[in-house]
Amino acid sequence: MARDVPGPAARDERFALAWNLLDRADELSAAAFRSGGYETWTKADGSPVTDVDMRVEDVLTGGIRAAFGADSVLAEEGGRIPGDSVQWVIDPLDGSANFIEGIPVYAHMVALLRAGSPVFALVSSPVLGRRWWAYRGCGAFERTRRVAASTTARLDGARIAYGGLRDYDPPSLDGLVRLIRRCMRSRGFGNFLPHMLVAEGTYDLASSGGGGEPWDVAPLGLIVEEAGGRMTSLRGGAWDAADPVLTSNAILHGEALRIVNGKAG
Repeated sequence: MARDVPGPAARDERFALAWNLLDRADELSAAAFRSGGYETWTKADGSPVTDVDMRVEDVLTGGIRAAFGADSVLAEEGGRIPGDSVQWVIDPLDGSANFIEGIPVYAHMVALLRAGSPVFALVSSPVLGRRWWAYRGCGAFERTRRVAASTTARLDGARIAYGGLRDYDPPSLDGLVRLIRRCMRSRGFGNFLPHMLVAEGTYDLASSGGGGEPWDVAPLGLIVEEAGGRMTSLRGGAWDAADPVLTSNAILHGEALRIVNGKAG
């Protein structure tokens, strides 16, 4: 059973496996982060990667394959391992650039999908000492503490966080800036963290730029939704890899989309 996990999630063998594998991943990456004992290089797409990314992915995928060999796996570094309708989606180290720069805002992210629908998701940030998770129909948590999106109902009282501005196409960036100017407070955190702040009610809105992949988004969306929030593309439809992402406390979502897309009165 997964330690420190309330409710039916702890009785799901796959969830318990993910929880315990993330304990191992956390120990591995935190030790490397603190010691600086790792190698770095640049991938073909220009993004940075470390041997810690690879080692964490090996821990996660190896544990999954050993326990549930028929499951399919989609992981950032290793690609797709085909299997049945149960699919694991893995980002071994979200925030590799932060990790390399000595910034403790990075996480290991795992989601499980059945027939394409998320069942559970975990986002574990070891140096921050946080682990957010959700199980379909059971709510969202930070370890044993249940979290919920805010009840902020006015943009002039809202807080918004966002990722790197270079990841937005010009129309999306213009729309995001319009939205930021309507909010009370804005901060650029990047990667997984803005969306987890929305899930726990610390912030009311968050956005990440385009160019993401399923492993960047699938774990975040379920946690936000189980916390009472909402996630769409910045254009308002279902998320697509080419589009920036918008999450919110759900209350502000419609108004935010109208402003971003130039449809506000």
